[in-house]
Amino acid sequence: SSIEKDLGRYRILEFPEIFLLGTYGSYMDTTFSWFRLSSERDGLDMSYLLSRYESCGRELQYSDTSLIFYKDTDEELEAYLKGCGKKLHGMSGRKCLFTVADISCREAELDTVQKLLAEGKSRGLSLSHEVYTVNLIDSMKEGQRISYREIYIPII
Repeated sequence: SSIEKDLGRYRILEFPEIFLLGTYGSYMDTTFSWFRLSSERDGLDMSYLLSRYESCGRELQYSDTSLIFYKDTDEELEAYLKGCGKKLHGMSGRKCLFTVADISCREAELDTVQKLLAEGKSRGLSLSHEVYTVNLIDSMKEGQRISYREIYIPII
């Protein structure tokens, strides 16, 4: 998905097919693992961080962060990952309510999840309490944080 096309737009789509490279107890541990793996094998610098939360009322409780690699990105690297015993993530192919959000602060992320949950309710969807986010961009520009995330909430 593109940021411009999906920013603030709610739609139903299948969770992408992704290889699970590892799951860690903190965002920082996952980032360190990304640096280590990307220096060991060409192409793994194209991996992303997938965070999982539990939606509890007006709060998001952090669960874990996984290092992921999108299927159909690089055939040679996919063969290598399969050879290492890496499997597709259990969410792959599952229907979700989805959006892309500008997450410049923690409150913006929570607000977007609340809007996504309300959208699901208005559509008559039964949604999971699990929330998945994929970091698309996380950087600084002219002293301002720029951060975009894909947000997926599974339909149950």
